[in-house]
Amino acid sequence: MNENTTPQWVRGIEGLASVLQVSVSTAKRIKKRGSIRKAIHQEGRTILVNAPLAFELFGAQQGKHF
Repeated sequence: MNENTTPQWVRGIEGLASVLQVSVSTAKRIKKRGSIRKAIHQEGRTILVNAPLAFELFGAQQGKHF
């Protein structure tokens, strides 16, 4: 993903799963673990994810167990 563009935001756990190319249940575990906390903005039940940042943070966590 290009760092020179405006951050692309995706909505919800399904959007997070799509960005990280994992299942919805795995995306829930990743969010709950907090390793991509900087990329997530949540108000109530609404979740917005900064896709490029989430992808970068997730890539730094590869090799660790969910």
